[in-house]
Amino acid sequence: MKTYNFQNKTFLITGASSGIGRETACRLAEDGASLILLGRNIENLKETQKKCFSLSANSTFDFFSLDLTDEKAVADLTGKIIAVDGVVISSGKIEPFPASFINWKKIDSMMHSNFYAAVILVSLLLKQRKINENGSLVFISSISSQFPHLGGTLYSSSKAALEAYVRNVALEFSNKRIRANSISPGMVKTPLFDEAVDNISEDTMNKHLDKYPLGVGYPKDVANLCAFLLSDQSRWMTGNNIVLDGGLHLGTL
Repeated sequence: MKTYNFQNKTFLITGASSGIGRETACRLAEDGASLILLGRNIENLKETQKKCFSLSANSTFDFFSLDLTDEKAVADLTGKIIAVDGVVISSGKIEPFPASFINWKKIDSMMHSNFYAAVILVSLLLKQRKINENGSLVFISSISSQFPHLGGTLYSSSKAALEAYVRNVALEFSNKRIRANSISPGMVKTPLFDEAVDNISEDTMNKHLDKYPLGVGYPKDVANLCAFLLSDQSRWMTGNNIVLDGGLHLGTL
């Protein structure tokens, strides 16, 4: 269902090969946006592109398969794409590690995927003036940045760093009317959710899901908020982190 007018708008989406990234791409395509889709799995990217074309045959949907932690590949990409009206950073990874097992290699791996890659990509886009004035940057964070969980030391830290970065970018580029906000979802049924289910008992997962008053979230729930933050309807919002958790932490407020 068309909600916003994104005709003549182009957005770049990372992690577009599955989950929240793919659903966001489809959501924006429905509203007439043209898209630049980034991800590692080329076959999955092709599938995302196909879905987008089925929703809006009049828009363009380009895709690029690359590793966002490869700075040279990212620099090459940003040098050849057109300027965009917004960016959605939805790529990243989750790997639980007990604090006593953390080492430099694990820190680098988590921070490269969840923080450095986003910072370098956005920095290059800004430096090359590839983000139009009145543009919007949306970063997918996690409730883990504010609410700790066992084994989440590195993941929570990487997302907390991302949120701090978002606030600073929002301040620094407000004179260009470029907005930056982050979204902190709770449990969302993505491929990462399925991996988590495989690694813990069904009983443990059910006990956790019972804590969500509105139940588990779905990629479309996050995609709808991404669309709002990219639209002119959120023109007065910047530097915010929006918790989207189905009421999970109502009891902690």
